[in-house]
Amino acid sequence: MHINSLKLLEFLISYLNQENYSLESLSEEEKIMLLMFHYTVWNDSPKGDLIYYINKLKHDNKYIFEEIIELLKYNRDNIDYMAEEINLDYACPLEVYARYSTDQILAAFGVHTLDHKKSFREGVLYLEDKNTDLFFITINKSEKHFTATTQYDDYAISEKMFHWQSQSRTSDSSPTGQRYINSRKNKNTILLFVRGYRSENSITSPFYFLGKANYVSHEGSKPISFVWELEKPIPPFILKKSNKVVDVV
Repeated sequence: MHINSLKLLEFLISYLNQENYSLESLSEEEKIMLLMFHYTVWNDSPKGDLIYYINKLKHDNKYIFEEIIELLKYNRDNIDYMAEEINLDYACPLEVYARYSTDQILAAFGVHTLDHKKSFREGVLYLEDKNTDLFFITINKSEKHFTATTQYDDYAISEKMFHWQSQSRTSDSSPTGQRYINSRKNKNTILLFVRGYRSENSITSPFYFLGKANYVSHEGSKPISFVWELEKPIPPFILKKSNKVVDVV
């Protein structure tokens, strides 16, 4: 229901409407999108065989399969924003400003694989093989789901500036803290994913992809407070969800 990436929607609609399925003709990005779809539907590893599960969905769950395609078409026909491409040093089908679930994001970056689903509950994830940090940011944190040590002060300062706090155990002299501080110099990629609330209407909220962020400044330690500058401005419809403390400039 939350999928609003035109790239992902058009690929899935086209692929799922085929008579027979194969991976041979797919690009690397398309294979990733198919894996994202699998984790969206099944919420578990395909045990190395994506095609088996697509056929299982199509033939054993015909009406659900047809309903999924209709919903994908509806979402495609009702997109009301303009996505932006992102240039990374590796294949990644995500579009800036689109919404994605945690599982879809983890599949997109190769954390969830054909053979293994990673258990993940943190707000940050470092991908050493891609020299990339993923920040999963929930702006409004309730005491029910976040402890005193995870009530980080995260918010949009303006359409391009974002205030973010590291985990409470991260010092400015630690390897993680130094990686953040020296991310520009070391060409470490910082990617931000933001949502207003953990859940809305009893459904887990997806994250809006804000794209790359570059280091501006920091202060403090355990946690470290950072100011990041986004490469692409936050559009108003996301900015409203990302700003809670200060007036938007």
